[in-house]
Amino acid sequence: MKRLVLVALTIAIALFVVLRAARKGEGKGADKTHGALERNYEFAGRLLRGSDPYASPQLHAPYPPSYGIVLSPLRLFPLQTARVAWAIIQLACLAALLVLLRTWYRTIDAKGPPIWVPLLAIVLVARYLSRDTSGGGGNLVWGTLVFFAVLRPGEPPGSDEKPWRGALLGIVLGAKPTPVLFLPWLWWRGRKRTLTVAIVVATILHVSPLLTLGVNGWLDAYGRWIDGVIAYSKQTDLFAMPSHDFPPFSWMHQSLRFAVTRFLATVPAEHVLDSPLFFQGLGLEITTVAITRRVLEAAIAATTLFALWRARTNRSTWTDIHATSLLASATLLLSPIVWKSYHLWLLPFFYACLAHLATPREDSAVSTKRRRRERVIGMAVYFVLCGLSSELLLGQNGKEVMQSLYVVTAGALWAWSLALRDLLRPHESNKPDSQRS
Repeated sequence: MKRLVLVALTIAIALFVVLRAARKGEGKGADKTHGALERNYEFAGRLLRGSDPYASPQLHAPYPPSYGIVLSPLRLFPLQTARVAWAIIQLACLAALLVLLRTWYRTIDAKGPPIWVPLLAIVLVARYLSRDTSGGGGNLVWGTLVFFAVLRPGEPPGSDEKPWRGALLGIVLGAKPTPVLFLPWLWWRGRKRTLTVAIVVATILHVSPLLTLGVNGWLDAYGRWIDGVIAYSKQTDLFAMPSHDFPPFSWMHQSLRFAVTRFLATVPAEHVLDSPLFFQGLGLEITTVAITRRVLEAAIAATTLFALWRARTNRSTWTDIHATSLLASATLLLSPIVWKSYHLWLLPFFYACLAHLATPREDSAVSTKRRRRERVIGMAVYFVLCGLSSELLLGQNGKEVMQSLYVVTAGALWAWSLALRDLLRPHESNKPDSQRS
């Protein structure tokens, strides 16, 4: 009966996603910037034609030219067919990720997870899943590829039985460099062949635009992208208009750098919201705010890497899932541009949280009832503040007020702190035999 319910739910979700993709409208006239998939489609077309990928209208200033190479297979189809094909790829990635997580779960319980574990994990990221699949976003696809490269159920530290999975991480690094923090973990975990494959594939993808742009075009395109990335990372006043056509400030940005700036600086009048729930920041000097956020970002990065290094030889079956959760949440916090749909990457984190609740014997040796209660309360609060604070329930202004409070960013910070604690906390299978109960 449980399997029948799961199959019916899967079919319903699949039909909804595919039909919505098929009915998605195109941009008006010459406008090719309507929706993520249209922008990806046009960006890839520019690369294949050998034209400037960053010409007006601007499509993807924060992404390298190789992003168009990664997405060039979309050009095999007409736009509307490409929408459906991408929706099918998204669904396949979701199914593959759930299978991967189930495989991991079977290393702690051979019977597999109760049905409520994957279902609740999906519910907790459902809002992001809906946004990502609505316009043909890539966060579900990129996340699945990264997680397959680093989450390796049944492979103890030092073993590297499937180095080909590094190609999956390499593809994502070719599209966007944000998962770079996952590379040291592969090295410390002893998966050096996987790491090598990832770097080689990413390098090939970044070099490949030479084939269509030529040497001068390649140098110009990468020079513009690198200059833009450097200028954006060095920008002191995040409320000011960035250079190189990078996206300006918006309440949609939910990265840590924008959250810190919002609360410590003064929000300009054009971004002040008409709501009694809106309040100004502390009004600190913008240079002081910039230094503060950079120190905080550096502290999170250093703490994450230190925790991974300490856990590198842990043989507990929980280690890889907690490390993956820590890296995913750290990536969300440290990436300079983070839309809400990016937070799909928290799916493994929520799956691990629910797994702790579903395996009391495994968890009893390493966690108190208080910690279990904290997980339940934390996920409930997260769902209310992040999962339900949508435009459908709150209206446009209400949604922007919630975005101005950066509850999604706070949720990622909570996930990071909990994953950090779980990774550093000794598990039963990490202890010497003489210490096990």
